[in-house]
Amino acid sequence: MEKPEEFYVGYLPKAPRQIGRFNHMIIAFLVVAMVLAGVSIAMKQGNFANARFEYGELTTLEGFLYKSPVPMLMVSLGTDG
Repeated sequence: MEKPEEFYVGYLPKAPRQIGRFNHMIIAFLVVAMVLAGVSIAMKQGNFANARFEYGELTTLEGFLYKSPVPMLMVSLGTDG
């Protein structure tokens, strides 16, 4: 007699053993892949640029003020105009 294929119906409380093992392997692989991806992205990230926050120092900017679609000041950088 041949063993019937395992079949899982979503409303049953527990999946068959072979399907459960397969799902556990897939989940373990995905967790390891996500951890490795996170570590590799973190290792490839460059250092932060040197910057400072000039608290209390006033700066005058000239440019065009746009109100729509969002408020913003468009300044011309690198030109003498």
